[in-house]
Amino acid sequence: MVLLPAILGLAMGLNSAPSPTPQQFLTPIEVGRHLRFFASPAQEGRLTLSDGFLRSAEYVESEMRKSGIKPFDKSYLHTYEITVNRRLGPNNKLIITTKSGKQLGLTAGKDYMPLANTSENPAKGELVYVGFGYQSDARNDFSGQDLTGKIAVMLRETPPGANPVANAIKAENARKAGAVGVLFVGPYGKSPLDIARTSSRQGLVRNSGIPGASVAGKFLNDLTGFDVDKAMSGDLSFNGPTGAKAEMALDLEPNTGKGINIVGVIPGNDPALKNQYIVLGGHLDHLGYGEVGSTSGTEEIHNGADDNASGASTVLALGEYFAKTRSNRRSILIQLYSGEEIGLVGSAAWVRDHPAAVAKIHLMVNLDMVGRLREGKLTVFGSNSAAELTGILGGVKIPGLNVLSNPDVPGNSDHASFVRAGVPSLFGFTGLHTQYHNEGDTIDTINFDGMALTAQAVAQIVRAADAYDYQFYFRKSKMTSGDADNRPTNEGRTRRVRTGFIPDMSAATSDGMLIQGVVGNSPAEKAGVKAGDKLVKFGEIVIKGIDDLQEALQKAEPGKPTTIVVIRDGKRVELQITPEAAG
Repeated sequence: MVLLPAILGLAMGLNSAPSPTPQQFLTPIEVGRHLRFFASPAQEGRLTLSDGFLRSAEYVESEMRKSGIKPFDKSYLHTYEITVNRRLGPNNKLIITTKSGKQLGLTAGKDYMPLANTSENPAKGELVYVGFGYQSDARNDFSGQDLTGKIAVMLRETPPGANPVANAIKAENARKAGAVGVLFVGPYGKSPLDIARTSSRQGLVRNSGIPGASVAGKFLNDLTGFDVDKAMSGDLSFNGPTGAKAEMALDLEPNTGKGINIVGVIPGNDPALKNQYIVLGGHLDHLGYGEVGSTSGTEEIHNGADDNASGASTVLALGEYFAKTRSNRRSILIQLYSGEEIGLVGSAAWVRDHPAAVAKIHLMVNLDMVGRLREGKLTVFGSNSAAELTGILGGVKIPGLNVLSNPDVPGNSDHASFVRAGVPSLFGFTGLHTQYHNEGDTIDTINFDGMALTAQAVAQIVRAADAYDYQFYFRKSKMTSGDADNRPTNEGRTRRVRTGFIPDMSAATSDGMLIQGVVGNSPAEKAGVKAGDKLVKFGEIVIKGIDDLQEALQKAEPGKPTTIVVIRDGKRVELQITPEAAG
């Protein structure tokens, strides 16, 4: 039997004075204020284990305490082991001796950084400066310079107007030309970083056998007499032996540490139901400087305003609202996870470590990318995971908001960790966009009014679910894979390729995959795929939905042209796409 929350409150004597309504409390200002902290450049993209993420976690803990949200398990923090990229090991050395005999003892992590996949074999030799590492789009051969036994020094950037060439390829060509080591100098694109991070995008090829490091640009003057800015503008008038020498031994180790989930609780008021839980969750982490999963490959800060400062801010604002009204019968858990961008690691760890609490969860609501409400459409996935949810979603009435109920359960966000444990779960989402997983996902793109509408809708959903006198029974649903390029598959396999498709996850079709947009400079854009196209074939695989596209991407090979078919303006159009290796 469904009891209206207002009747429950009166019957139980919980509200002696009128409580603020969601519309009064969950305003654009209240819902968005935390986002401005999370997505500011000062947090450096909130990569799990980074200082920026730790600052964000401390902020959440402080805000929970101020609002009256209680710690769960005697602490707001739940920790777990996680590895993110690599970090400096204990044995690093880089000594440069200039032509004049001046020795420069460089400091690891400050003046230089070993690159991902570097060899730990020591190397010494004369430094040969080779500019960008190649002279034109067509040539990548160092113009016949003899690098045998030498250490090649080259710029990380690409020449102005030239097609990008990965630094891993430059380094591999230097190795084939006889180099015993490589040093990359200068920044990359518009990145504020003068030395590379240890992510694979800036690293060497695996098992290259040579050491490689990124060196701060100030040392280019000591080596060549050139200003980095002048060199990067395309001035290749200096090229060749520098007269300087280097001795290097590089050491990286797995960057393993304690991932943090921040968890608070708003105790329930019903003696019979307070030991059951409603979970409001969303991930707080993002990509740092594009160190994992970037769709652009730059080293600029990936602020993650929509993904997922929007969801984290909304969840925290909802926690503050329910802590203020205190009208919830069941206890409400407010959870902000780390490790989502690495593969849902944080939420999976919490579920694994709390089996007793998981068994008592009435409903989990996950908010991920809810900052770009367009045309008033909020897609809520997972309506089939409990029999009552379709009716609850249909009862949401928010002027200006159209809640689109979808029975599917995408496997690409933190609700999936709960679904796998048999918990009825919903996933609120306002759609993909061309700034997904790149440096364009910034505060100025956020629809704060739309976030407030989403928060008000979730408050209605929670109140409606909380009105039931019994715990929801989980109904197993088909789990789909989510977006096409940037998540693990359901079976845990990783894709070898990226294409740049942005599927429209709100479009329920069974005769193709509607494309909402494409990532800039991606294989999809280069192939001529346009927003509004419906992808119906990829190679030999007929595309009926996201799972078929996932299968096609599993079989696709990087660099191998493939014919795809789209429906555009009612006509079949054949295009050639060349998938890229996944970063």
